[in-house]
Amino acid sequence: MIPRFFNKEKFGEASSSILVIEAFDERGNPFAPPYIYASDSEGEPFPLSFWKEGEVKWVCPLFNKPFFINVIWEIKGFGKLILTADNEGKGYKRERQHGRSSIILNYELAKSHLKRILEHYESGLKEGYILSSELKNLIQEAQKFLKEAENASDKIECLVFLNESLRNSLWAGEKLALEIAKQNIEKFRKANVTIRIVDETGKPIENAKIVVKQIDHEIMFACNTRNFEMRDSLANFDIYLERFKELFNAGMVHFFWPTFEPEEEKYRWETRDVAVNWLKSNGLRIWGHLLIWLHEWNVPEWAKRKTYRELKEIIRKLCYEPACRYRDSIYFWNVFNEPEWGNVLQLSVDQQIELLKIGLKAVNEANPEAVRMINLTIIWGEYVAWERTAEGLAKRRLLTPIQFLKEVERRGIYYEAIGLQLYMGFGGTGSGFSVRDMFTISKIIEKYSQLGKEIHITELGTPSRFENTDKFRFFKVVTEAGYWHKPWDEETQADWIEQFYTIAFGNPNVKSISWFDLADYKNAFVPWSGLLNEDMTPKRSYYRLKNLLNSWLTNNEGITNKYGEYSFRGFKGRYKIKIMKDEKMINTLDLNVKSDIKVVITLDLS
Repeated sequence: MIPRFFNKEKFGEASSSILVIEAFDERGNPFAPPYIYASDSEGEPFPLSFWKEGEVKWVCPLFNKPFFINVIWEIKGFGKLILTADNEGKGYKRERQHGRSSIILNYELAKSHLKRILEHYESGLKEGYILSSELKNLIQEAQKFLKEAENASDKIECLVFLNESLRNSLWAGEKLALEIAKQNIEKFRKANVTIRIVDETGKPIENAKIVVKQIDHEIMFACNTRNFEMRDSLANFDIYLERFKELFNAGMVHFFWPTFEPEEEKYRWETRDVAVNWLKSNGLRIWGHLLIWLHEWNVPEWAKRKTYRELKEIIRKLCYEPACRYRDSIYFWNVFNEPEWGNVLQLSVDQQIELLKIGLKAVNEANPEAVRMINLTIIWGEYVAWERTAEGLAKRRLLTPIQFLKEVERRGIYYEAIGLQLYMGFGGTGSGFSVRDMFTISKIIEKYSQLGKEIHITELGTPSRFENTDKFRFFKVVTEAGYWHKPWDEETQADWIEQFYTIAFGNPNVKSISWFDLADYKNAFVPWSGLLNEDMTPKRSYYRLKNLLNSWLTNNEGITNKYGEYSFRGFKGRYKIKIMKDEKMINTLDLNVKSDIKVVITLDLS
């Protein structure tokens, strides 16, 4: 069915070899969305030619296989973001050999998103999730407005109803993702703990006081330590360090190749040693970032002159030496960063995978206990649709991140973890960093989780201002990449962080979450993305994240019952437990809770 207002002969369902994509603003004016690309029925982008007719319509060919259409779209009252039209999951395909047909993008986006939300809402109910009446009302409102749009006889009225339907289904999707995440946190991130206190004869000790204090989370909440190399660019490095350890329980130590090995086999360990030692001395965990990264920013000039055969041995040492030096400190390594996207050496898939194997083997030889990760960027894979890498036009067909991982699996190569970068809201239209809604974000994390590996959210950043700027080195454009709920400000950044961390923590496969830049400074990757201002004063996002992470720690106290037992359900992680009797400290216990556990403690009360 299509809206009654639009002539069915002109705006029929996709049934020919050419598809005309029409879109209208809220005043009824036709326009062509500034960014568009195609993806297959699995959601994986592929190259497809879109061309404009009269500057207000996109046109593309149709094929026997269905495909989806992705655009950047503004829906007032929610945001400006990437949305997908998929014809309610059926996609758009050729039904006959010749001719043209048109779709109305406003309608296709509204019905497609609503269909996805309905499917996941119904599956959530079947799986036993308790979903709110507010969520149900949002879905019903979206359905009602879609029906009214289909029956509208006035163009503007029809468009208003479509906007209202899409807006309600977008809010419903985010609410659905959050409600499920919060229930998953309770189910998967907590464990039942019973502490039983007995005397030397095995007799239960009643009325002993148990004080429970959680001192660390099960998973890593990390931030990068690039500023150990660039401390002079910060207003106050000492305050930076204090803010760092107040918020995070881990840090990523960087091995950017040009600064780590500026000359062949002349490794610069100094700043890495300082970062590792500081993290260890403050009880923070550590992970090692980007051993192999073939982006133009990261391959030193001397390495670019090497043959591929020479490069293989260089890469082996580049991976082995850090993993060996820090084998007692770093147990988790980003072995290959951004395959396919960063490829200044123009390597084939076979060559990249060969270097991956070399790197994985080298890290394993240096530290057999290490978790080895492939870290991915532009995780929806849009660069394949652009036919571009970071260095320019590709000379061959590219693989999306998912396709690359599946090719690695097909070849029987073993690794332990997948890293996902989730930068958003900067870089311009079609940068790969355009905004997505939280429901869509939750689904991409689930999609990668299905590959059966640990998931690590390795790099995060969103702006706290909606303005373009020359203050930062890497990216200067913010306003063209969309916005989430409202144009970026400190409150919006804090809201985004709270919701994202909740959704990621609610996925039991996620083992770490790492924010990229703690403070705003010239070399911050995402403009205005720091949790601290340039003068090291905290933004709202700093306090919001601190409160959220603290809410995921368990602190209890109580007394043992007649069986000598005290039980609680708490977040997984490390605990310090005090046992008291008659207001006197009797014993202390260090406990690492990974699953349901019962601990028996024998006390000498003589």
